[in-house]
Amino acid sequence: MVDQNENQHWEEIQDFLINLASGNNIATGNPVFENNEQLMALQTGILMLVEELKSTTVSRSFFNSIYNGINDMIIVFDKQGNIQNTNRIANESLGFFKSELLEQPIQNLIQIESITIFNNAIRNHWYEKDIGLNLVTKQNKIIPVSCSFSALYDDNKQSENVLLVAKKI
Repeated sequence: MVDQNENQHWEEIQDFLINLASGNNIATGNPVFENNEQLMALQTGILMLVEELKSTTVSRSFFNSIYNGINDMIIVFDKQGNIQNTNRIANESLGFFKSELLEQPIQNLIQIESITIFNNAIRNHWYEKDIGLNLVTKQNKIIPVSCSFSALYDDNKQSENVLLVAKKI
């Protein structure tokens, strides 16, 4: 059987979590649970997670503002050559919505005559070199660009994606 005191604790936990989920950060330092050590430990752990999430969100927002503020086309693609991300300039320059590009082969954006140059650059890790390529817009217009590539690494220092930065020439 569940005693009345335990029911009250579960109601307090539920109210606490609903307040957090509603955006009412209780991270003001005023403890909600004052009498039960387990509840106080739970509250402390949750508030630490809230702070971590807030700092991650700020970092992500800051990165996105830089990423979308750059005046060069940025395209991120994975090892299989599928587009994982683009910035606003790439979308506008190429005439695509971001959603149209995600998970599509990067080769779809490269003029056929430039595919060999692109493949050699990736295969031989010519990340430090600027490579001249022709990109193709949604309207089949050719855009000559100077590209550079950078490997993007995961937390285990494994190459995960490639960052392509393209400047119109």
